[in-house]
Amino acid sequence: MTRDNTLTFRSFEQYVLALTLVVLSGLLIYTQLPERLNLIVYDFAIRLSPQTAEQNTAIIAVDEKSLDALGQWPWRRSNHAKLIDQLSNANTKAIAFDIIFAEPDLNHPEDDAAFASAIERNGNVFLPLHIHPRSNETTLSEVIPIPELTAAAKNLGHIHVELDIDGIARGFYLKEGLGEAYWPSMSLALAESTHPDIALSLEQTSSDKEEVAAFVNVREGYTMIPFAGSAGTFPTFSYIDVLNGDVPANQLDGKVILIGATAAGLSDVLPTPVSGLASPMPGVEIHANAYSALVQQATIQPLQLKWIYLLTFAFVLIPVLVLPRLSPEQALPATLILISAVFLFSLAVLFFDQHWYPPASAIIGLITAYPLWSWQRLSQLNKFLNNELERLHHEPALTVRNLAQRPVKQLMSGLTAMLKPDAYLLLNEDTVIDSLHRKKLTRPKRLTPYRWYHKEHCSWIAFSREHKTYEIGLYWDDLQEIEKKRTFLERLKINNIARNRASAFKRYEKIASRIAQVRLAIDSMGDMRRFISDGFENMPNGVIVTDSLGIVLFINSHIEQWLNLPKQSVEGQPILNVLQLSQSTNRPNSSTDYRQQDPDWETIIHKVLINGDSNIAELTLGERDLMFHFVPSSASAPGDAGMIINLSDVTSIKQQQRERNQLVSFLSHDVRSPLVSQLAMLDGLKTGRMKQEHDTFDKLGHHAHRSLHLAEQFLQLNRAEQVNDSQFYECDLLTIIENSVDSIAQQATKKHIEVTIVDTDELWINGNAELIERVVINLLSNSIKYSDPDTSIKLSLKAADNRAILSIEDHGFGIEKDELPYIFDRFRRQKTSESSGPKGAGLGLNFVSIVIEKHHGSVEVESELGKGTTFTLKLPIEQGL
Repeated sequence: MTRDNTLTFRSFEQYVLALTLVVLSGLLIYTQLPERLNLIVYDFAIRLSPQTAEQNTAIIAVDEKSLDALGQWPWRRSNHAKLIDQLSNANTKAIAFDIIFAEPDLNHPEDDAAFASAIERNGNVFLPLHIHPRSNETTLSEVIPIPELTAAAKNLGHIHVELDIDGIARGFYLKEGLGEAYWPSMSLALAESTHPDIALSLEQTSSDKEEVAAFVNVREGYTMIPFAGSAGTFPTFSYIDVLNGDVPANQLDGKVILIGATAAGLSDVLPTPVSGLASPMPGVEIHANAYSALVQQATIQPLQLKWIYLLTFAFVLIPVLVLPRLSPEQALPATLILISAVFLFSLAVLFFDQHWYPPASAIIGLITAYPLWSWQRLSQLNKFLNNELERLHHEPALTVRNLAQRPVKQLMSGLTAMLKPDAYLLLNEDTVIDSLHRKKLTRPKRLTPYRWYHKEHCSWIAFSREHKTYEIGLYWDDLQEIEKKRTFLERLKINNIARNRASAFKRYEKIASRIAQVRLAIDSMGDMRRFISDGFENMPNGVIVTDSLGIVLFINSHIEQWLNLPKQSVEGQPILNVLQLSQSTNRPNSSTDYRQQDPDWETIIHKVLINGDSNIAELTLGERDLMFHFVPSSASAPGDAGMIINLSDVTSIKQQQRERNQLVSFLSHDVRSPLVSQLAMLDGLKTGRMKQEHDTFDKLGHHAHRSLHLAEQFLQLNRAEQVNDSQFYECDLLTIIENSVDSIAQQATKKHIEVTIVDTDELWINGNAELIERVVINLLSNSIKYSDPDTSIKLSLKAADNRAILSIEDHGFGIEKDELPYIFDRFRRQKTSESSGPKGAGLGLNFVSIVIEKHHGSVEVESELGKGTTFTLKLPIEQGL
């Protein structure tokens, strides 16, 4: 065997052994086989350093003493009402029940009302809910308090406590619910109410939430509780003592009170890390511990699964670097030291970072690594890592996009350019680096690093760069948009968590540093790939990339949609075939022969790929007008060159051109015609060809009114097209209808047409009252205009499915069935009505359609020739009114 073959064989061995360690530790994590060992370590750590109990938290216990005094459970709810009143008089901060009130008190229904009234008077009472099947034959359901209690409570919170595989309660989910995790835990609801300034955020494991069935319990934000001690740690008062006023008010003043059962056989007692199976803890005290930890920001979060894998893999690969550097007699002590280091690391992360890292999988991996690895194998692995790092460092990378890597001055200039503060200040320690109107800013006494501090007009943040501390202060005079700006600031990542953790690894072992370097390099390449892919995908235009032979390499989603071809059938095909196929399968809905207008694709592609010339072509596919931009692409290697085709949707531009042509045609005929008639009649009066008779002036007035009416319709149409949701406001639809009827009353009276409003009630919508009133007036005017005298028009208004439904029914001429689909088109005139009645411009119903569409509604029409027409408008009702 040659030297090269020996090296290759050794590299292969090292790869297999390293893979074995990674797969073993990964399987241990995935199967959770050593989970009981992890929980033993966790319980030891919790007992080693218990959390301090929050001093303003107390428990009112339903204990044996209270049962002896008040009788058998459950008690009358009037007792709970009296208790709440006692606590209200004692000026407690908040009250939370760990008692389910899911059923009404049928024996004493007045007690439910008294209990709800007491809750409402207090204003800070929280009630529990529970999620469980109501019977063995039913699915999960949310058991919530009765409606009157739910309405009176400040908030509801679930009281579920999670049990681990050994039956011990160590944590709970911050939110859970059926179909969607929208119910906060009782402790979270309390903490958010009593300490709104504390940031209580869920650590999401994924940004994409899968849709689940409505009967599936969805839970988020699993949080572990650092218990303050065994049962009885928190101040506990007997229910009957508080009820009778035997507890001094000063002992309850400003307290957060949790009310629950502690009596034997009545309470939901659970074993905990600090109590074990021998001395379980009542559920109400577990919630007190959870609330105490939340408000002190001392809750423990399990590390995200990816970090558990990465840290475990890093630990089990440490022997690959350490053991070959030691003598054989030093290998076993070194392995024991590594195992101890993993254990201490887990404790350090728990105590200092409030995250739980389960160490058992890493420890088992280290024990397994000791007999497997050798000096030669580690040497080959080390060489491989060095070679890969060198190769990755030479790969192209994006310009720095992480804000944590930006120079401080560049970061400051970007913030001021984006947010336009009226004053700002950049400090290094106490040295001013940059400022504007600095006297407006008041520097806070203390700032939490990497966390924005907002107060009134100011926002501050402190951060470190290269062992130097910087502070940025921003000030705005106008508070109108300040919340949006602060939300934007909170999204910015000023610190780089990944780099900080990578630097922390360096303090332990070199192999972790190298793994971190490989990871950063791979992240850089992945960032480059995602940047390019996302850039193409999120472009507003369609993109096709081909190689030098015109074979399609990539298309984005717009191409799939516009060409109506699946991505799998396009990639790998010659671009000429793709264009011809899309052209044949997406013909416009028209009888016009488009074959003479089709581009010569073959000539265009040859010019681009062979001659290196750019080209442009236009094509109509279906109802979409597309513009093709063909551009040759170059590369460092000649064989990698190809072509990029950019498709732009110019349908709206083409439509505007068509509408502009229609407008010109309309102006040249309909608007010009009455003006020409007026001029002719005026000229006839001036020259004496026409006599100044009464009907002459009536005709002049008619033509002038027609011109004015056309101009008004154009103005209304233009205004309707420009309106948006920001111009909407709350308005009463019934008032709009009544105003509209008043506006056309004189017109209806002339033709002896009765206009009635029936089955109406006050309905509020969010919209533009003036435009909607014009819509109703247009429809009523048309009904009067195209109806015989001595008929009637009926308007009705009702609500259904959160929508207001307005119907306008007349007994006029009616509309032909073949004309109904087109009556809302611009400049569309009905043949029957136009030939037998007044002539219109074809803009009124188009205006109606545009306004209703802008209000997110719909308009429907039913008509029968000779019997009448009914227009139905459907508009969304403003919620909460």
